[in-house]
Amino acid sequence: MIRYWYGPRGRKIERVVRESNRTPHVYIPVDVIREEENYIIKAYVPGVSAEEIDIEIKDNKVVISGEFPGYEGEGSPLLAERVTGAFFRRINMPVSLDAGSADAEVKDGVLTIALAQAEHEKPRQIAVKAG
Repeated sequence: MIRYWYGPRGRKIERVVRESNRTPHVYIPVDVIREEENYIIKAYVPGVSAEEIDIEIKDNKVVISGEFPGYEGEGSPLLAERVTGAFFRRINMPVSLDAGSADAEVKDGVLTIALAQAEHEKPRQIAVKAG
């Protein structure tokens, strides 16, 4: 039996999955960092290549999805603790984002997404004309 890591409510989710016979999504931990008008999201995705990760950005939502690879060797494992299966994470950001300027990279098992705040969200100076 493959075991999944769920987070704080893992047992309840595992019981529901067993009863409904559906594959659960694996929880991936993330950090969200604000740098002035930009945001950085770091997600822990060990063993997943860049081609296996999908990122969707719409308004103020970022969705990260993909799949951790399963066991691919000969024989049967005596102990299987690595996370396997599909993962999905939706992050609601405090502002709308500019999807066109987003950049993503995976290195050493950490996915880093650089995001800029949408132009219409940035504060503007307005010149006042004398009448």
